[in-house]
Amino acid sequence: MGWKLAPDVTFCIASNKAIFLDVRADRYTRLPEHLNAPFVPWVSGNHPAEPCEAVAMLERAGLLEPVEGNAMPMPCGMVAARSGVSPRRPGSAAALLESILFRQALHRARRRLARRRLFGALTHVAMQRVALRPYRDPRAITAGLLAAGAALGPGDDCLVRSLALVDRLHRAGSDGTIVLGVIAMPFGAHCWIQAGDHVLNDHVDRVSLFTPILVI
Repeated sequence: MGWKLAPDVTFCIASNKAIFLDVRADRYTRLPEHLNAPFVPWVSGNHPAEPCEAVAMLERAGLLEPVEGNAMPMPCGMVAARSGVSPRRPGSAAALLESILFRQALHRARRRLARRRLFGALTHVAMQRVALRPYRDPRAITAGLLAAGAALGPGDDCLVRSLALVDRLHRAGSDGTIVLGVIAMPFGAHCWIQAGDHVLNDHVDRVSLFTPILVI
């Protein structure tokens, strides 16, 4: 018998700690140390013996489901961030317009998170992409927003600002990848937007501290 992640569940290995995210419940779970120790080598393919106690706990928590064969859950992966975006020279009229449009996107993102929580907000992003045909470079749009003085991040409301940036990119004919990352000790979570290996709304040295756990 093998194992797979339950629907809307993802996980990563951060500092040798297995951390799970149930997106629908908006809840992080970390294995106790005595269960984490055998689980990480097993899920990394370095130890053949199944850590039965850890797997049983994760199944009871609704994070893993049994499947036929020898399948094993795979941790989240993402292209490493290597560069950021610099603001372009602002034009007064264009800068004012971009500032207004981003504030509108922030309002929509806050309202959507309040009403639909994380799962609903991310589902909305996925639905927007169905009809999207990106034709503009997201770095150019982000550079314009930065030139307009838009506070894209980082900050305490990184999730809202990242959702707002993706909203603005979509409406401008572009796209970006939402990345949620975690730090194991002490636990912390962060959100940012990437386009390939370019970080759009944060600094490379900051996001490199976090291990991606969800990529949308």
